[in-house]
Amino acid sequence: MNPGNGWYVVAHTESVVLLRRGKPQEAQALYRLLPPAVGSIVALVGSEVALADVEMQPTMLRSGDQLRMRKVWMSLRDSIHDFGVEIQVVNRSGEIQWVSDQPPTHRFHPPPLWRPAEAIEETWNMMVPVDTPTGEYSVRLRVVDPQGGPLPMAAGLKGRQDDQGRLILGNVIIQ
Repeated sequence: MNPGNGWYVVAHTESVVLLRRGKPQEAQALYRLLPPAVGSIVALVGSEVALADVEMQPTMLRSGDQLRMRKVWMSLRDSIHDFGVEIQVVNRSGEIQWVSDQPPTHRFHPPPLWRPAEAIEETWNMMVPVDTPTGEYSVRLRVVDPQGGPLPMAAGLKGRQDDQGRLILGNVIIQ
């Protein structure tokens, strides 16, 4: 099945759908690395990494509060490249209100050390800047290479992307 832009749904169960750009035969090997307990994926980053799960809380905040984010990454093969994660908080007009960026799992267990099918869980706290106006904001995730350029991402069964290719994680309300 081809959902467009060269991405193929190459395999699925009730809980996992794997998308792959290019040749569907090459993606079969990647799919076999995903353990069945992962559940449906949020996004696929190139052919190397899956974002298996994301949780944000709380969703009602005041300026100065901490937004906690839990992410579960999964390596799909040996020798993956390093990458960074940028969280962008966007207002209703589509303007970026604030950005937080950080390499996944900090510097303690960087992506090049991940093993195939290894699930890497991380928690990330983001402080709401004190000068943030009240209102509803959309939280977006962008994966970048070490030089800061965006890496290709495809939303999985549990994910959605905006027109700039960022993953939409959900909304928060600043009171």
